[in-house]
Amino acid sequence: STAIYPEKEIPFSLAPGFNKVVAGGLGIINLLGAIYLGALLRDPYLIYKVGPQFAYSIKGLFPFLLTYAVGFNAIPLVRSFVNKAKNADIEARNYFRALWANRQRSPEVQRKIRSAQKYRPKRKVVSRDQIEYTSGKDLDEQGYYEDERKKFRDFDERVNKPRVSKEQITRSKLRSSIKDRV
Repeated sequence: STAIYPEKEIPFSLAPGFNKVVAGGLGIINLLGAIYLGALLRDPYLIYKVGPQFAYSIKGLFPFLLTYAVGFNAIPLVRSFVNKAKNADIEARNYFRALWANRQRSPEVQRKIRSAQKYRPKRKVVSRDQIEYTSGKDLDEQGYYEDERKKFRDFDERVNKPRVSKEQITRSKLRSSIKDRV
């Protein structure tokens, strides 16, 4: 029997329902308050009503307050649309997962699975002496670079090897010493 483990949908929030209502209400009040403040700041006589220092400081803070109020409402709204799209994809995957799980239970597919199991390769147990590489040891300890080192030694020997043999050197020394005597 095949168990089906459906993907869980992404919840909008883990907060209890009442907390979501309160947060939404505060967001709306915040936005309406920012809009009302914007209307008050358009009054040309505001400076005379509340004083120039207070009026200019509120006018300076207003863009930040409005951005906060809009963001407080827009971010959850955008998140809601994104979650709905993701949840639709999850629902589709769950549907096809269940569809294929039911298909797998059919007698025809079960027969094919049993037939394919005959051709399954047997499990091979690898002993320690058959291990070529392990992450438990450094590459030098495993002899990984040994072939490269041998190639470099051979190359060095060929390069450093004298072009003239020792016998030829000995003969030429004898000849030159004989010529020197003559």
